Amino acid sequence: LREELPGNGLVLEVASGSGEHAVHFAAGLPGLVWQPSDPDPEACASIAGWSAQEGLSNLRAPVRLDASQPADWPVDRADAMVIPNWNGLKQRRVCLNSLRSQICHRFEVIVADNASSDGSRALLACDYPEVRIVALNHNAGFAGACNAGIRVSKGAIVILLNNDTEV
Repeated sequence: LREELPGNGLVLEVASGSGEHAVHFAAGLPGLVWQPSDPDPEACASIAGWSAQEGLSNLRAPVRLDASQPADWPVDRADAMVIPNWNGLKQRRVCLNSLRSQICHRFEVIVADNASSDGSRALLACDYPEVRIVALNHNAGFAGACNAGIRVSKGAIVILLNNDTEV
């Protein structure tokens, strides 16, 4: 992400889960302010625990954010959604269907596929023709897939989503 994101600014992480990614990215990208979020109070407590343990000044306290409630989002727009994937066929349908159901469709959807072997690419091509597929020839991991998706994005504001996120 260091090569793709600006040197400073605010990053909203949607569905931060336990908070380990937030801590890792905030530590590695000290010029960015990292805003973790999750709708689950237990996840927010975990994020707060990780944040307290690390003491990073650029890591904000987690906010409870239900991505299915756009009126509650702390950002007013996004240009692109990047979804890293590796064999996430089952989860991805929920994620992509929830993106389709949004009232505002002013964003591109990019799935960076980490060489899945579960039929993910065929499903995307057949059922989600509006999704741009970045077909990686190996499992580049979460950060590698995010970087690949950001590189092809046309947007200035990019949101990273896990493939099990429902918005």
